[in-house]
Amino acid sequence: MQNKKLIFVAAALITAIVTVCLFSGGRDNIRLREHCFVKNERTICEYSVPMRRADGARNPKITLGHNCAERPVVAVLLAQSDYKDNRYAIEKPYVDVLIDNELCPVFISWTNVNEQLAIWRPDGILVPGGTFAILHSQTVTEFAGDPSYRGLRRGFAYTIMLDYARHHKLPTLGICAGAQKMAIFLGGKLIGRINEFGATINHKDIHGPGHEIEIMPNTLLRRIVGQKDITVNTSHNSAIYDKAAGDFIVSARAPDGIIEAIEPKNPWSDFVLGVQWHPELMAATGISGGASDIFSAFADAIKTKHAMQRIIVIADGTRAIVSLVEGGRTIATFPGFVGRRGAGFIKREGDGQTPFGEYRMGLVFGTGELDTRMPHRVIKEDDVWVDDPKSPQYNTWQKRGGKWDSAEDMLIDEYEFGAVIEYNTDTIVPGRGSAIFLHVATGPTAGCVGVSRDDMQRILRWMDPAKSPVMRIEPKRRK
Repeated sequence: MQNKKLIFVAAALITAIVTVCLFSGGRDNIRLREHCFVKNERTICEYSVPMRRADGARNPKITLGHNCAERPVVAVLLAQSDYKDNRYAIEKPYVDVLIDNELCPVFISWTNVNEQLAIWRPDGILVPGGTFAILHSQTVTEFAGDPSYRGLRRGFAYTIMLDYARHHKLPTLGICAGAQKMAIFLGGKLIGRINEFGATINHKDIHGPGHEIEIMPNTLLRRIVGQKDITVNTSHNSAIYDKAAGDFIVSARAPDGIIEAIEPKNPWSDFVLGVQWHPELMAATGISGGASDIFSAFADAIKTKHAMQRIIVIADGTRAIVSLVEGGRTIATFPGFVGRRGAGFIKREGDGQTPFGEYRMGLVFGTGELDTRMPHRVIKEDDVWVDDPKSPQYNTWQKRGGKWDSAEDMLIDEYEFGAVIEYNTDTIVPGRGSAIFLHVATGPTAGCVGVSRDDMQRILRWMDPAKSPVMRIEPKRRK
């Protein structure tokens, strides 16, 4: 009897452990499964996974199960299945065109989006289309239907994806609802029920012949397609509102004036584009309309990003792990330091924090001979870096004796070997932090990244200006 009780208890414990593993993060590797069905006279093939399974995983890695370790990674936000609404899904044409362009698609669910992106460190971002009720609540016209909790989660996931892309300067493509969310992210609004109010073209006719669009000159889309007019497919019931003052330019319109493509006024990468039509379906059916050109240009931008040299700094308190990455492969890893008050997302002058983010590596400097291919400068006795926020020379290298209240001497032991991290240098904002360098250090810094003397010299020899070296500073991911 006692043995039977022990067996029963053991079985219960095993069941509990398995349940926790299945639904609390124990099974992190999730593979999408293909399924085809007919809806509205259209055969749809999609890859999907139950939401419960993906959301139950603490750190899901959602893939197709393909081995594409040598390919650049593009993170694709999952949509809601058209077959069963309790499943995440992505339609097959999205996947096919990415693989055809030698990219490795990975998939992001709507829970813990930042954590999933931190695992993958993608080279590009794709935010796709799909039926999306929450967008209706962001229109300037009446549109029936209140957003559900699921819709709110999905909308928030789009925002996180786009914010991550901007923060890390990643090539970004938004399609249909993805383009509309890009407009909202950039401060725009939508107009709803366009097929009932104002539009003279049936924009919901995915089975029809489509319609022409006019591509504006001096835009990314015009450079990619190389034509003024192309024919595209169409399947949307809301559109980007052209009277809202968003931080984007209109790069294409339909004949009835509906916005068909946008680009940020200040793009964070060489490729940032939102298109209202579905180029992935056009590519799948062999229709031209610039579809293959768009994905080819997107892939080229991602491959360029992938080939860049990256210095990855994982901050944990005042300490850090520094890795040199080239072409997606880690070349070396060694210990380092960040600011005396750690690292943070909001940087202020003199706060002792190192700023999270991705930044170009700039001028190399030192107190003597420098073994580097990067542009470099030898420090002289009267060289200073201005850290006075009130000075017009704030956050620049100057000679001692100028009109400022404070400046940092450059001729110090820590700067025997160093390099400028291009933080707050493009458009200098007073008080947002200055003199953020990579330099020699034996302990926490004033807000820079520090490594040993030998490792600093190795980095300077490794950096190649032709490979556009950047530094990415991010927090340690907690398990």
